[in-house]
Amino acid sequence: GQPWVGAAQILPAAAGLGWSMMSGRHFEASRTRALVETSLDSLAKSWSVPVASIVAVNNLGNAFGFATESLEGQVRFSPTNRLGLIAATRSACSEATALQVDSAGYVIQDTADGADWLVVQAGNHETGSVDDLQALGKSARLLVDASEWAGRMESSPGGNIIITRASSWGGPVSVCFVVFADSPPSLTPQKRQKLSPDPVLTALAVSALEQCGDVAARGRVQAETLETLGGQLAKVEGITVHADFDRPRLPHLLTFSVAGIDAEALCIELDRQGFAVGAGSACLSENSQSSHVLAAMGVESSGGIRLSLPLSATAADLEAFGAAIGDAIDAVR
Repeated sequence: GQPWVGAAQILPAAAGLGWSMMSGRHFEASRTRALVETSLDSLAKSWSVPVASIVAVNNLGNAFGFATESLEGQVRFSPTNRLGLIAATRSACSEATALQVDSAGYVIQDTADGADWLVVQAGNHETGSVDDLQALGKSARLLVDASEWAGRMESSPGGNIIITRASSWGGPVSVCFVVFADSPPSLTPQKRQKLSPDPVLTALAVSALEQCGDVAARGRVQAETLETLGGQLAKVEGITVHADFDRPRLPHLLTFSVAGIDAEALCIELDRQGFAVGAGSACLSENSQSSHVLAAMGVESSGGIRLSLPLSATAADLEAFGAAIGDAIDAVR
């Protein structure tokens, strides 16, 4: 995407400043620390939090593990969370229990009653459903996976601990940020460095975010076009669209199933026609396992096709996809 291309232009300068380990006492280490601190300061200003409240973390799994260390008391989690977050939650709190979701993937509010912490998402990574976090946060503290939200939505999703991933705004996939909205975490310099991504990649991640452009305008266009596409797909015989367009949604995600069609075969055929889509679980795309998200919703989970729009996707791109899907299904059949 364009943000990544633009961010890559700072690579030579960032590499010259950030090649050293940050823990050293020499000049090169101080330059590396300055590069990271400047990057985090930029994030802090855009997200309206103190710099000390943001922790850069290398890869999403480590971010989940670090964030869930703060959980205590009665913990409940959405069964449609990413599998890595569910595993980290259960590892941190062995007695954590699952919330219930409806057939469109939204958390049923009553099942959150009595919890101290809720582990939820700011937009599901497969269906795009957006829960009412403000309502959920009235009864419990929130640990929020915003790895599909940041750079796609204009305002903060809210929450006490927020996990973001730079790839959602066109940055390096390995760079994540954990934001502690209430107070800075108690973190030794040694642990902070152990968690940290490569300093150069941290700088690239922030540069990509700065080049996202008009997030709100892009989101409106993509949301409207995606809803139109969803309506077209729903009219195709055998297709079930897993989305409720009457409730809040992310603007760039859509999942649908095709009855009697192998999702992997359809994915390959669409790729042949120039459309890169996902099949199976978004968390386990490398082995095409069934979607635990669709299973938690109580719908058929083995044949899901997942669209995740890049930042550069246009209405014309989605129109072309809508025109091609019928032929792709026929080819697979």
